This record gives sequence, C-alpha cells and structure tokens, in this order.
Amino acid sequence: MITNLLNCDLAEVQQAFFNAPCREAERRFHDHAMDLLAEAADSDAWQHQRRSRGV
Repeated sequence: MITNLLNCDLAEVQQAFFNAPCREAERRFHDHAMDLLAEAADSDAWQHQRRSRGV
C-alpha cells in the first residue's frame, strides 16, 4: 500500500496528493470549467426569464 511505501499515514498521503504542484494545472482547468458552466447557467436563466416575459 502507498502508506507503507511513503512511510506515512493516509491523511498525509492525501494531503501530498492534493497539494502536489503537478495538480495545479488540473485545479486551474477545473475552476475555469466550473466558472464557464456557472456563466452559461446564468445566461440560460436570463434568456428563460426574457422568453417567459415575452421579450
């Protein structure tokens, strides 16, 4: 198991994994994708409100 290989407990392994420098690009991509989805949802809601008002 990885904890034996690294000689640490599971919490330390998880912390090392999630804080690894190589994951920074993955986090940036994820955050950007979530921002785009939120913008699309807001835009869709706005469009739906306009259509329901007959605008």
